[in-house]
Amino acid sequence: MKESSPVPTSREFWLGYADLRPLGVFRILLGLVTLWDIFRRSEFLTAWHTDLGVLPRAALVEGIARPWRLSLLDMMGTPGMVTTFFVIAAIAALGLTLGYRTRLCTMLCWLFVVSATERNLGVTDSSDTLHRVLLFWMMFAPAGAVYSLDRALDDVGTKSWPPMGSAVGFRFMQLQVLVLYTVTSITKGGIHWLDGSAVYRALQVWDFARPTATFFVDNLGFLSVPMTWSSLALELCVAPALVLGFYRVKLRRIIIVAATLFHLGIETMLNVGMFSLMMPMTYTLFLWPQALDWLDSKRPTFPRLVAWFRTTGQKILPDPAPHHVDWVGTPRNTRVLAGLGVLMAIIIGDQFHEANPKIPRPPEPLVAVMESMSLWQNWRMFAPNPVFDSGPWTADGVLADGLRVDVLAVAAPEFGVPPGGRWVYSRWNKYRLHVAQQNQSGYLPWLARYLCAQYNSDARAKGRTKLESLELVFHSRRSHAPWEPENPIMDRVMHRQRCP
Repeated sequence: MKESSPVPTSREFWLGYADLRPLGVFRILLGLVTLWDIFRRSEFLTAWHTDLGVLPRAALVEGIARPWRLSLLDMMGTPGMVTTFFVIAAIAALGLTLGYRTRLCTMLCWLFVVSATERNLGVTDSSDTLHRVLLFWMMFAPAGAVYSLDRALDDVGTKSWPPMGSAVGFRFMQLQVLVLYTVTSITKGGIHWLDGSAVYRALQVWDFARPTATFFVDNLGFLSVPMTWSSLALELCVAPALVLGFYRVKLRRIIIVAATLFHLGIETMLNVGMFSLMMPMTYTLFLWPQALDWLDSKRPTFPRLVAWFRTTGQKILPDPAPHHVDWVGTPRNTRVLAGLGVLMAIIIGDQFHEANPKIPRPPEPLVAVMESMSLWQNWRMFAPNPVFDSGPWTADGVLADGLRVDVLAVAAPEFGVPPGGRWVYSRWNKYRLHVAQQNQSGYLPWLARYLCAQYNSDARAKGRTKLESLELVFHSRRSHAPWEPENPIMDRVMHRQRCP
């Protein structure tokens, strides 16, 4: 079994064999990310994913949900049912990490991420998009063929090293990374990227800016122009360099190191969820043979865990899946390539249409198929211009006795102020920005009802006066360039609500 040609334009590159070690490393990392995502979502499970939260299923029926969507959480409204769903997802994520029944666990993890995403788009960020699309492509890749229990427990399949397998699903995972960088770089053509103020403006987003970003804005604004232009240049170079890296490994090493440092720099400045950590994870899909050989020399084998599965584990758990079914040279391999190729063409066409409406969009039936699989994507981060109105919110309430109170302090303190001095990411940060957009105002009545219910539930438990009404106020400030004066804070009443 020989590795396919490293030339991306060759037929063997797509339909032949590939060294699967990068895929095994990435699978472990993605499994850990899925476990972490489940844990962080569970902190506010009731608020974000149940009928008692900020977006009950009734809101989805009224038109907030996307028309073509899939979410098993649409069938679950109570905290108990949603908790059960999360527990099942956590078991699947653990199986994905260990490489046990790998393809099944990949499918279940994808179904969880899609369901959680579509259930409440208000708390969804770019890391969720990357998470679900890579899980989708990985369902068609032999991710359990290496660094997995499926491989360790398979006494039938061949175990040659390095492990080789069908390249097709793996190549689409690599292609997805290239599409992301291509779209996000070519859409940054706005005036603020050209005049060099984009980085400075992005670091002023109140919901995402860490203390390090505030320090930069206050003291290092003169670096905005070189940082903006160098960031844009790097993003433009990543996709071409990764492709050329199949011909020149040294170039691949350089761009991976540079892009990793770039994303870690973003992580130190902006609290944008897992995206800045997930992007360096995707570079493991492009690891070169020498790096993989070094990882092989350091990897643990967990003999006790394997021995437990061979004895006690196999008495109580399903048998492991075959660690690899060879598709190369079979009609299935060609059919998978054709099907995934059509889906990727629809995605690319849709992305370029969104970037430039003059480019025709793919036919609506094809777009509906793509969106129904939750493969819709938006990589126009901070594009075409990073202009944001951001700032804190308040909810001024009036009790039945006329006393005025701070509703958020009782009902949803995380919505009012980012936790942990903005060092700790919370999906409330994204939700706060989301509901502030004019085209997302439909979320506000449901948020207000949630705040009323939370406050009055606490009031009943403590024998306090009932909340009669509240007013949601957004204290926004628009970002500015380092050579411009600071914009004033605008107090905008976003919604008024009478509490039942």
